[in-house]
Amino acid sequence: MQALKEPQAAPQLPKPKPWIVATDGSADHIAGLGAYAWVAKDGSRAASCAPGITSTMAEWAAIHAALTAAPTDRPTIIYSDFRGAVKILNKIIAGSWHDHRATTQSPVTLAYIQSLRPLLSNKDVTIIWVRSHTGHRSSCARLNKSADHLAKATLRNSRRLASDHYVI
Repeated sequence: MQALKEPQAAPQLPKPKPWIVATDGSADHIAGLGAYAWVAKDGSRAASCAPGITSTMAEWAAIHAALTAAPTDRPTIIYSDFRGAVKILNKIIAGSWHDHRATTQSPVTLAYIQSLRPLLSNKDVTIIWVRSHTGHRSSCARLNKSADHLAKATLRNSRRLASDHYVI
């Protein structure tokens, strides 16, 4: 009589490496400009500038831009020095953010929260707070510093372009 073999489990595929990215925003309230940027560990990066946005709005916009660019086929880890956004977005991810909390948020913050919800729902995202401007040598602190430098450089370049065309 032949012994029955146990069915073998399907081989486990290795987990894809996460896309690691840091975000930051910056604003010049006198010039009325704000800039935001994200920098990924793989070397990809993006930045933009817009009139009339505050530093808080620029921080939200940076997270939004990074989530929009994030691949859907692997996990995403976002490092941000914007503690308020990290707390709110982690509550959304955990399912513990409720609309009744929205009454304590500004209309601009609510607009960003609503725009980020769909981006969080279809991706494997982890958002981690990182202390800004600490001089730490960790890779996440260096990545955050790179995003900070890119946002500030974008803001400087936009101010220079604006001053070439308009009297500020």
